[in-house]
Amino acid sequence: MWSLWKRRNAIKHGSGISWEEMVNMTMGLINK
Repeated sequence: MWSLWKRRNAIKHGSGISWEEMVNMTMGLINK
């Protein structure tokens, strides 16, 4: 949930997905 929110926030700002976002998404999948 947090990862999705951060990703959404990044896209909202037009920053795309940075390394930090990618790490957070990966961690979210692992924790899932």
